[in-house]
Amino acid sequence: MAALKGDTRESTELASRALQLLPAESSFLRNVVACNLGLVYMLTGDVGSAQPVFEEAVRVGRDTGNLMLTVIGLNRLAELHLTRGQLHQAKDFYDWILGLAVDAKGNLSPMAGMALVGLGDLLREWNDFKSAKRCLMEGIELMTKWQEAGATSGYVALARIKQAEGDQPGSIDAIKKARQLAVAFDATELDDIEVAVYDAGLCLARGDLEGARRWVEGSGLTEGAGSAEAGDSSHLPYAVRELQHIMWARVLIAEGRADEALEILDPLLLAAEGLGRTGSVVRILALKALAFGARGDTARATKSAERALSLALPGGFVRLFVDEGEPMARLLRRTVTDEPTREYVRRLLATFPAAEAAVSSKGKASKTQGALVEPLSDRELEVLRLVVAGRSNREIGEELCLAMGTVKKHVYNIYGKLDVRRRTEAVGRARELGLI
Repeated sequence: MAALKGDTRESTELASRALQLLPAESSFLRNVVACNLGLVYMLTGDVGSAQPVFEEAVRVGRDTGNLMLTVIGLNRLAELHLTRGQLHQAKDFYDWILGLAVDAKGNLSPMAGMALVGLGDLLREWNDFKSAKRCLMEGIELMTKWQEAGATSGYVALARIKQAEGDQPGSIDAIKKARQLAVAFDATELDDIEVAVYDAGLCLARGDLEGARRWVEGSGLTEGAGSAEAGDSSHLPYAVRELQHIMWARVLIAEGRADEALEILDPLLLAAEGLGRTGSVVRILALKALAFGARGDTARATKSAERALSLALPGGFVRLFVDEGEPMARLLRRTVTDEPTREYVRRLLATFPAAEAAVSSKGKASKTQGALVEPLSDRELEVLRLVVAGRSNREIGEELCLAMGTVKKHVYNIYGKLDVRRRTEAVGRARELGLI
């Protein structure tokens, strides 16, 4: 319970005391306690200390024939490898679970749901949406029969897929279900916080910068919550604070506040490197590259991108880069690397929305311009698409080679023609008219 409440210090003390009191022959109970201790290590970011604990849990589970202990240990090991950026190794553990967690008739047991949800999110990262959705839906169904709160992360992953596919209503519905499950599971606030973080990311993806900013203001991050570095006095575990701060940096970059984002990302990077959290290191480096690019520091942007790519290549990360949109695509096009990273970059660029889609969108937009009193010019349509993508005025100017005053004039004209007063209203009106 202490771990679920985020009190890692008390949880560690209680687990240590329990291990001292339990007799050596109580191998099962000792390993249940040890698994809880391993979870605490994961929450504090210490994946190195967590690994031997989970490996021992798997060994004892198999020796005693306890399937539940074995499955939980294997699932934690999969999560640990994901944290380290070792996606293929994580998949091996998920596959192992799916081979074990079956009933006498060969059907997957409910506890296999956690592996299916984890595998589904992994396949989402690899951009295999079809397989990912199949795993997630089956995993969610199984988890509702065993531990319903475990379906929360399944709905989050599903929401991210639907958003990437352009299914906004489906994405909003999935994240709503995730939020409902998190609230219903009142033993911990950690799941509520994580769902809120991903919801903010979905706001950014659909161009709702105000929604993302509301999350920042409601999270307490701007009220001296402290950095996400290990040892911070915040009541939240390191892993959760890291997730929050990475999203905060993303919001700042989207707002055109790259320098402030870098102030958050620099200590995050040092902490993640020291803890062996390679998956986080890749994400932080990718965001640093975007931040440097936003402020025109091409050399540092390229250096950060190259390092992120070299670390991401073994795991085959895809959506981590692609979900950042056109700014990341432009950055990758400028990045010069050696083989095989060059081929990796080519595969990533091929995953971004094709130029043909933009042409098709432009053709569709021309058919709906008649709904406006005064049609948008081609340049105004270009500016509008970038507004919807969450670009700041400065970023729009840099991409279209326009002066700041010219960008502001275009935005002003767009608002007038769409009969709106703010960006979120412009985004909604543009979608309603099919202009984007």
